Amino acid sequence: MKHLKCLIISIISIMVFTTSNCFAVDQKLIDGVEAYEAAVKNSRKIEIKLETANNGPEYWSKKLNEESNKKGVFYSPHRIRFCQDKIVESKKRIQDLSIKYNAAKEEVKGLEPIIEEHNKQVEIERKREDFKYTVIHFGKIIGLPLAFLVLISFLSRLMRKRYKRLLKKGKITQDEYNQKINDNKSRLFDDDKGINPATGLPLVGIGISDAGGNVRGSSSRDSFSDSSQDYRDRHRWD
Repeated sequence: MKHLKCLIISIISIMVFTTSNCFAVDQKLIDGVEAYEAAVKNSRKIEIKLETANNGPEYWSKKLNEESNKKGVFYSPHRIRFCQDKIVESKKRIQDLSIKYNAAKEEVKGLEPIIEEHNKQVEIERKREDFKYTVIHFGKIIGLPLAFLVLISFLSRLMRKRYKRLLKKGKITQDEYNQKINDNKSRLFDDDKGINPATGLPLVGIGISDAGGNVRGSSSRDSFSDSSQDYRDRHRWD
């Protein structure tokens, strides 16, 4: 019985610890993930702008050639200078965007270790939740048997204390005390609990079910008959 108590206490302790202690991802890692996502988004924006800007020099060079090849009244030094300025401006923009893009990529790269650590903690949390679900599910399965064993242990100790008091007061003899203790053990743990009237098989354990696994007062035949009748009722008009 002592080992049973230790087992019950251990299982309850594990369940309480598992369900009451919630693992949480570190807030710094969460902030780091947000910073990483913002850095990736910013890097992509700069990249798009850079892709667009790369077309600038070629476009304005073509315009410059067109203006330079014009003759007579269509020739315009002003438009030529405008195209030249645009070429210089577009190259300067490409240079500035390239610097920003490289800096953005470095920022993303610097935050990647945080993402890796965050993913590790998320995986730990997932495994913890799976274990928590398993413990709770296991606890539901064994909860009733454990509760019954605890009840048996409690009743046994209660009766033992009662008989000890009677023995101490001299109301029963030592032989009577021993006989009552043995009778209680037999009632709680003997396999001979009577007969299941539905099957004729002897009841076992605490007298809830018989040797065939049928609950007291019922049988597998009853279950089969009920299923067959239900099937006939549902398909009566087929």
